[in-house]
Amino acid sequence: MTHYYNANHTAKASALHRALLLVICFILSFPITSLAQTIGGNVYGAGNQGNVESSSTVMLKGGTIMGDVYGGAREADVAGRTFVDVNATSALLVRCVYGGNDVSGTIGTSTELPFNSPLATEIDNSWNSFVRIAPNTQYPVIIGSLYGGGNGAYTYADESKKPVLGKTYLEIQGGIFGNIYGGGNNATVTGNTVIYMNNQLENLSVSEATLGDFKDLFDAPDYSTNGENVTFKHHVSRMFGGNNLAEMAIRPTWNLIMGSINNLYSGGNRGAMTSRTGILLPLTSADLTVNNVYGGCRIADVNPGTNAPGEDKTIQDYTFPADYATRVYITAGNITNVYGGNDISGKVHYGTNLAIFSKTGNLLGQFFSSLFGRLRERKTDGLAV
Repeated sequence: MTHYYNANHTAKASALHRALLLVICFILSFPITSLAQTIGGNVYGAGNQGNVESSSTVMLKGGTIMGDVYGGAREADVAGRTFVDVNATSALLVRCVYGGNDVSGTIGTSTELPFNSPLATEIDNSWNSFVRIAPNTQYPVIIGSLYGGGNGAYTYADESKKPVLGKTYLEIQGGIFGNIYGGGNNATVTGNTVIYMNNQLENLSVSEATLGDFKDLFDAPDYSTNGENVTFKHHVSRMFGGNNLAEMAIRPTWNLIMGSINNLYSGGNRGAMTSRTGILLPLTSADLTVNNVYGGCRIADVNPGTNAPGEDKTIQDYTFPADYATRVYITAGNITNVYGGNDISGKVHYGTNLAIFSKTGNLLGQFFSSLFGRLRERKTDGLAV
């Protein structure tokens, strides 16, 4: 048997530790549903080391999950697609939600989409993993970190055993999040990651009694405390198109309609972006609020390879020139600062390009082409300035 080790603690758990893990195997017609209860360990839609010959669905309705939720398996294959459906009927608090697997294993596809998506023309049944956060204005939904992909934060003798996904889809129409990743933790997505957000939640206050220790999943500047209530400043503290730790070699697809984000990254956190065509972040909705926009990563490189990206890209009526690794396109929104490059560290190879049309919305702050670079292009009302 192959043994795996967690990046932070060993995964060769004792029998007592394994007893804390909730591992449930099931067939498509019997989805897992979490109601108002407390689960001390993890929730898996599929098996531990046993394969599932169909699809898996995890339905989260309420309660507190101190561990992680996986649409897939711990270290096994799922023949069909995976689906995590968050539709709360009471308060729901979860440390992490993954669309994919934990340690290893593959995920297949199904014959149809698991729900009616507003992006039905952009995704199809070739997608492997789906995560939906349904609209909810009555009950708080608090998730520390949301991943479209799998975990993979272990030490592997064979790196090919990581829980890599082909295609994943995130639909966020409610909830409050510490981090959102279009990809995985230390496992990547190889085909396509599509991120749709239309979060209309207005009440960002949660009682201290409900939130409990989950407040520790957020940085102190992300919220304020007033008496018995904690009020979050944004729907999402940090939102990434890429992975947390692993490299991603594709360009994430963005559909940001409504919501409030503190820091928005076109790329990953510590995971580099290596798509041959570079990465692109379009912001075109007046209902979107972002404090800081980054065309690159937080702490990683954006490097398309040995040659500059030789592709022009047209969005609406604007064509980005070829040979730029990061591109940001803005026509609307309430946005404070825009950076074409990275946040803390890392290098953007071949330069950055900003196209800013302030036709609607409120662009409050400043525009920076790169942390270490220079402004490529800035436009207001369609006129270069």
